[in-house]
Amino acid sequence: MIINVAKKFILAASALILGGCVSYSVTEQEMTNYLQDSVMLEQEVGVQNVMYAQVAVDDLAVQIGRADAERVSVLANTNAKVQESLIKSSEPNLVIRDNKLVIELFD
Repeated sequence: MIINVAKKFILAASALILGGCVSYSVTEQEMTNYLQDSVMLEQEVGVQNVMYAQVAVDDLAVQIGRADAERVSVLANTNAKVQESLIKSSEPNLVIRDNKLVIELFD
């Protein structure tokens, strides 16, 4: 009986001690600095001299809990250079579909 109580006490004390060790915090500035230093987002899509685009993302900024308490927002500026040589009849759109950058020529 005493052994069972001792086991439960040790288990409860271990859970309290280990539970306190998991806490951490990250600031918006730390996340922004990490993304700007570690992540380089540049992509090229299409075929040169037919339909081609170069896209770059810069000036990343992180906002934690501003739009919603459970949301982390990543804001960025996107620059795109679109080269259209053979197809002049439509306006190309750069869209993200299934996590891929795609050039849309028609609706």
